[in-house]
Amino acid sequence: MNEEINSNENNLYELAKEDNSTNMVIQNYNELLSKFENLIKTIIAKIDIGKQNSSSNTEDGIFKDLEKNIIELDNTFLALISYFKNPPSDEEK
Repeated sequence: MNEEINSNENNLYELAKEDNSTNMVIQNYNELLSKFENLIKTIIAKIDIGKQNSSSNTEDGIFKDLEKNIIELDNTFLALISYFKNPPSDEEK
């Protein structure tokens, strides 16, 4: 009977551990998605600013900013892909 109780406790522990890991994965995933969404919004806003201003100085600055944001967006996108192709181990979480 004691063995059965210990077995049930171990099963509950494993379920809690799995649930916690799932929550951590979801949290990290949500952080990446949030960053991705914010970068898209930033890029769209800068494009709108560029459309409204015809000054070449403004256009140069806008496109430099857009280039930086596109690079950051691409890195975030690659991080999302990498995250799902190679999920972090328990030690990395």
